[in-house]
Amino acid sequence: MFNVRIKCTAIIKDCPELGVAAIDWRREQGIPDAPTNQIDVVIDVVSEPLVRELGGGDSAADITISTELWKSKNYVRKCDNLWIGYLPQRQPEIDAHAALKYSLNEIDEIARQVHAEFELIEIERRAREAAREAERKIEADRQRELAREQKAAYAAKEAEEERIKAEREASETRSLHELLDWVANYDGVLEIVREQAHDRLLCRDEAMDILRDSFFAPLNEFTRYSRIKLSDVCTCEYDCQCCLDCNVKAATELPTDSYAKLREIRAICTAMSAVGIPTVATPRIHECTTDECEESMTRHSVLVTGVSLGIELSREYAI
Repeated sequence: MFNVRIKCTAIIKDCPELGVAAIDWRREQGIPDAPTNQIDVVIDVVSEPLVRELGGGDSAADITISTELWKSKNYVRKCDNLWIGYLPQRQPEIDAHAALKYSLNEIDEIARQVHAEFELIEIERRAREAAREAERKIEADRQRELAREQKAAYAAKEAEEERIKAEREASETRSLHELLDWVANYDGVLEIVREQAHDRLLCRDEAMDILRDSFFAPLNEFTRYSRIKLSDVCTCEYDCQCCLDCNVKAATELPTDSYAKLREIRAICTAMSAVGIPTVATPRIHECTTDECEESMTRHSVLVTGVSLGIELSREYAI
């Protein structure tokens, strides 16, 4: 179990490849004669880390490292000048010192060093794995903490949104009740409408129309502003494909007749403000153009705004 046999043909580094030159070189190094730079290597070691690193071995958890297996892997380790490992597409290579040791049968020392080398490799591997596991744990803890923070933040956000929604709904309900109470006591509508408001069965839109009509009643003599339509601008004779582009902004200048009407409206607004009905009149200019026939039209208006029952109201008048 976990027996490793390194059985391969190695190349002696710096030895001539063939012939007499190889024999002479080997004699100089004290290596047995042979007309080649190759040497058959057989080393037996016991190493669980090496067997595991090389794929687990055979059914008995043993492995034999042949020249072909050596050349097919991308794996290399050095031990006391003997390269034990795998290099892609090349034979293992040993130097003269290692070849001499092997020829003198000093296998035990080499085997011991090979085993120690791979034990060290296993220790380093386990240390790296422990470090990676610690990093994974730290990252997992960080992710869990981040998830908890995000969950807490999301819950707080939802709670805040619910609180704001509840406050808004409560405010809208109070505002609607105040509006309906006002309609129920307003003499400007039919008695059946007052009763409907009293019974909380009058819709908000209808109640708002009544409030606006009452608020802007002092301005009833003025014509309401009418929005510019495509038919007011386009001059195409038939098959009109024009699009109307409009822009509204505060007026910086007015024709004299428009200014005269603005003064009248502002005078009424001033009178309303004087009796506790704050009202503001803002002159505006409406500019519209068509894209096909390239026609344009300009109209002036005054936007009157005010507040009643805590509700912002507005109505626009032509000037």
